[in-house]
Amino acid sequence: MTQDMPTRLNTFMESRIEHAQSAATNESLSQPERDQAKDQLGQLREVQGELGELLKTDDDKPNTPSELATATKKNEVLDTALKNVARQDYVADLKTKSGFVTGLAVFAGAGIPQGVASAGHFGAITASIDEKMADASYGKHVAATSTVLGAAHKVISDGIRPFVQVVVDKTIGAGLEKVDPMSVYPKALQVVTQDGRRVENAGRDALNLTQEQKRNDFKLKQNANNFGTMSGDFTGYLAFGAAHAVRDTIDQFTSVNAGGIVARTTASAVGGTFMAGGQAVAKYAQTHGDEEIPTYRVTKENRNWSELLPKAFSEATGKLNPISMTNVSDYANRIVGVGEGVAMRTAVGDAAAVGENPEVREKMEQIVTTFFSSGLTLLPFFANSVAAPLENKALSGKDDLTKRANVPLQNVTSPNRDGLPHTQPEGWRRDLENTYHVTRGLTQVVPQTAIAGLNLGTEWAQSLAPRPKKASGDDIQLAERGEARPQGGPSNEPAPTTRPS
Repeated sequence: MTQDMPTRLNTFMESRIEHAQSAATNESLSQPERDQAKDQLGQLREVQGELGELLKTDDDKPNTPSELATATKKNEVLDTALKNVARQDYVADLKTKSGFVTGLAVFAGAGIPQGVASAGHFGAITASIDEKMADASYGKHVAATSTVLGAAHKVISDGIRPFVQVVVDKTIGAGLEKVDPMSVYPKALQVVTQDGRRVENAGRDALNLTQEQKRNDFKLKQNANNFGTMSGDFTGYLAFGAAHAVRDTIDQFTSVNAGGIVARTTASAVGGTFMAGGQAVAKYAQTHGDEEIPTYRVTKENRNWSELLPKAFSEATGKLNPISMTNVSDYANRIVGVGEGVAMRTAVGDAAAVGENPEVREKMEQIVTTFFSSGLTLLPFFANSVAAPLENKALSGKDDLTKRANVPLQNVTSPNRDGLPHTQPEGWRRDLENTYHVTRGLTQVVPQTAIAGLNLGTEWAQSLAPRPKKASGDDIQLAERGEARPQGGPSNEPAPTTRPS
């Protein structure tokens, strides 16, 4: 909401100035009250001018919260007043950023980077290793494909995709940002104006309850079309499934060889593009309530190349650092997470493989199998590599890798908890959604238990490593008297933490 601060403050100040002007000329008020209103009017105009200068400085750093924004956020009364006064203009502004061209930009901003990444890891790399391991045993095939795909996904997603994202964002793409529910359904004002006088808001409690219910419903809308939800995950299943089903149809019913590496790479690129682009467009088109308030706002990248490219390089090198336990765990998580899906896909594919000169029925069965194979591969991968870190953070306050085993346990036993991204109100739709969360939780048991065990084992091993000895009592006494410690004495520096980064 930092970028909305100038508009909100300007609207607020204009409202206060208008109120002061009205009070200053209201003959029903006493002369002292009108004189006081005139004094306030002058002060408000002076403050408005000073704020204008301050906000011009803030415009130079649009992505950095200003001290003014931070202070306003801490002052609940002022923050509530600003949001109430600016609400109408804010909602109107949200609705102006719409249209077919904007929708295409949103689609491109999310779809193209994912399409490029998917062409690499789920496309070319997977097709190549599958082809190489075609004659290997089932176990070796699954192990090799999972390992290579997991490594490729890590390198491409964290090392290459960020640069593609920068290029798209700076050229043809647009991003999305969640709308603050409190800005469209703010808390009720403590004091309101009636006949030029400030009085307590008698209906405040009832209005607050109504606004809270609207905010909760607004958040349900916002959760939709993200990974970890049925709408978000099934967009991926359908996009990849349809792309590869079309590819297999061409392969089965034409003379074109659509089963090779190039064809599978192209299908994965299309699937990734329509998965991420479809999710983004669904969020972009999503509205709430009778006012049809957008739940996401469209953003445009305004930072310079000189800032974005070094930032992308720094983030990429950090995420690919091979000695970081976080990165090692992420790599292992992707291998084990995708391994379950690869195992199911390979088993189903082997069972449905057609022989020489197959009948039309057999060809159709093969195409249907290809369609569902994508979902079988992606279900455990989405649950483990994408959703699990976020769900662990919601449970523990941070993504503590030693506590990852709690994620599947909670998803299976408490699928209706508030920490999960629910999209449906209580009822049969929520029950169906909870069933999906349980299913995801079951696919997380082995991978997340393995990640927790890996990090607990690492902590235990690090705890056995020799540490610098603590300073003796004599050294402490010398330090307190300001005397130097003898050369060669034990170090007083704290030992490094044993918790993985």
